[in-house]
Amino acid sequence: MPDTDTLQFFLVALAGAGLLGLAAMRTYPRDLATAQQSTRRIAQSLRAQPAKES
Repeated sequence: MPDTDTLQFFLVALAGAGLLGLAAMRTYPRDLATAQQSTRRIAQSLRAQPAKES
């Protein structure tokens, strides 16, 4: 029956997507903290540079 093959394929794809989502949820706080620290460092370095005159 081709219908059961299609269903099984999509169930496997759904399970894979769920596992990928779980892995992403575990690393999200670390990624967010890294991005925030990077933004802070960029802002600090921009404030430390002398203003350029046009």
